[in-house]
Amino acid sequence: MSTDKRKARPALGMGLDALLTDSLEGDYFLCPVEKITPSPSQPRKIFPPDSIEELAQSLREKGLIQPIVVRKLGEGGYELIAGERRWRAAQKAGLMELPAILRNAGAEEVLELALVENVQRENLNPVDEARAYKLLMDTTGMTQESVSGRIGKSRVAVANSLRLLSLSPDCLDEVRNGNITAGHARALLAAPHQHRMDLLHVIIDRGLSVREAEALASKPLKPKAAAKAHRDPDIMAVEKKLSRALGTKASLRQGRKKGSGTITLRYQTLDELDRIIEIVEGRGR
Repeated sequence: MSTDKRKARPALGMGLDALLTDSLEGDYFLCPVEKITPSPSQPRKIFPPDSIEELAQSLREKGLIQPIVVRKLGEGGYELIAGERRWRAAQKAGLMELPAILRNAGAEEVLELALVENVQRENLNPVDEARAYKLLMDTTGMTQESVSGRIGKSRVAVANSLRLLSLSPDCLDEVRNGNITAGHARALLAAPHQHRMDLLHVIIDRGLSVREAEALASKPLKPKAAAKAHRDPDIMAVEKKLSRALGTKASLRQGRKKGSGTITLRYQTLDELDRIIEIVEGRGR
């Protein structure tokens, strides 16, 4: 009796490390940076410059430990499957070549691999994550159940993520920028459509918790609160100035006492927090 010795395609829910390990043998090579093209299937749309600079500095000092993953394109080029942050940082660091793993992957697998890397490794923005799930479903015809099995998340988690896409672009921008969380966004979904923008501004201005936002979404805003929901242009200008100076998202919340308030700074990693502290301490001397 004959035996099929071909390797079965690994389940994506096993994680990217399992996929990379399965590809190491015979596929490892040094890929010229200039011949690499980013994938249009990349779920992550925002690459903070400070994060790329930090990674570039690490590459200058230590080199790249984890190889990128690519597939062949015509005329000797390569398309990125996984590792766009590393590729961008390598360009900034002036590297000419990167260790890479070559995969013979179709368009569907490229999207799946890129999604898994971002979801499991890089704390993918909730909006980009939701859009990646939708793209995967639209491209492959997968159901929510199938997607959840491939990426190792529950079907409920995938469904809740996809629900975010029914919000307006303005609401989604606030999620992407870190001004509100995915939990706040789901609270907005519970509010009447015509009240969502007012509620959004109240959540940001008052610094409401998710539970407080959910409670407010269940009842209509009072006219006075709705009037206050429209943000002060001067406060927005100060927020932009702080954000530029510190290289991170800053938000201001006015206090009850005239002239008082709270400043909130967003950070994604401990390294980013250390960088913010260094800036603040340096300017305070």
